[in-house]
Amino acid sequence: MDYVPELPVEREVVKTYADGRWGLREYSRWPQMLVNDMWHIACIPTTPSPSVPEVLWRTLCPTDWEADRLTGVADLGYIKDDIRTKLSEAAKLARAKWDVLAVGSDHQAYREHGDTLLLILRLAVERMEKLPSQRGIAIAVAAHVQRVCLEIAGLCTYLDVVVARLELAIADPFPPLPVVGAFIRDPSSAQTCTRVGIPTWFLQPLTHQVKVWRIVDFRKPPMDWSDAPSDPPIYQNPHEVAGITNLTGNWVERMCLAVSKLVCGVHLAALGPGQEGLAPEAGPSAAKRARTGEAEGTDVRGKHLQMRPVDVPQAARSAGKSRRERKRLLA
Repeated sequence: MDYVPELPVEREVVKTYADGRWGLREYSRWPQMLVNDMWHIACIPTTPSPSVPEVLWRTLCPTDWEADRLTGVADLGYIKDDIRTKLSEAAKLARAKWDVLAVGSDHQAYREHGDTLLLILRLAVERMEKLPSQRGIAIAVAAHVQRVCLEIAGLCTYLDVVVARLELAIADPFPPLPVVGAFIRDPSSAQTCTRVGIPTWFLQPLTHQVKVWRIVDFRKPPMDWSDAPSDPPIYQNPHEVAGITNLTGNWVERMCLAVSKLVCGVHLAALGPGQEGLAPEAGPSAAKRARTGEAEGTDVRGKHLQMRPVDVPQAARSAGKSRRERKRLLA
C-alpha cells in the first residue's frame, strides 16, 4: 500500500459523534484490527457501485435535518426527503443483493449474521421514515442505515469474491480490492489477506531485522468527519457515552448490536419513583387497624350475635303483685 492510515487505538468506550459515526472506530469506513470470523469487515467497499450507491458515504450534518410542523413539536423532525429516499433505496439494493448470495452460500455463520443485519436494517429504515426524532437522534439513525448497508456490502464481497480466492491454490497475490482493509498482527493472516487482495497493514515490533523499502504517507480521517459528541448523546449506561464497554477483541459485532438497540428500539420512557409520601401504605388504614385490633383474640361471630340483656326490675318479675303495687315499685 502507498499509505498508512492512522491506527485506531483500542478504547474502553467507543463514542458516537455528531455525524453519527464512531470516529476512528467507524469500521464501515476506516480500517480496524482484523477479527477472526469477521473478515467481511475488511471487505467493506470504499467506492460506489450500482448496488452500493454513493449516498452511503455521505457525511450527515445538522442541515440535513428539518423539523416536521405536523408533529406540533419544534424539536422533532426527519432527515430531508431526498436523502431519506436515497437511503431507503440503498437499503432495498442491499437486501436484494444479500437475498441472492445467501441462497447459495455454505457459510452458516455468515448467513445468520447477514440475516441479523437485514433485520437491523429494516428496523432502522422504518424508524428513519416513520418516527420523528430530534436532530442528533435522526442523524444517528440515518448513519446507522449507512453503516449496516456497507457492512452487508462487505459481507457480499467476502462471500462472492474473497472466498473464491481463498479456495484457489495460487501463490501470486491477486490485485488489491477497493475495500477498507485491516490492521493485522498475525504474520500468517497478513500473508493470506495480501494474497487475496485485501489491503493489509502488518503490525510488528521495530527491530534491526525489519527492512524499510520506502516511506509512504500517513493518512488521517477526512476533515469533514466530526469530532464533537452527538447531541443528545447515545448512552450505553448512565456513566459512559455512546457505545459499549470493549472487553473482548470482537467489539465490532457487540457495538453494532448495542447501537442498533439504542437507535432502533422504540419504547416508553421509564417511570420515575415519584414524590415521597404519595404512594399508598402497604397495611390497612388507621380506622381499619383499630377495628381489626378489637377483634383480635375474640370470636367475631359471637361478638356480632351477642345481645345485651334488658335490665328488668326485680319486683316486675313477680306476677303475683297487684297492679297498684307494681306501679308503686316502678315509680
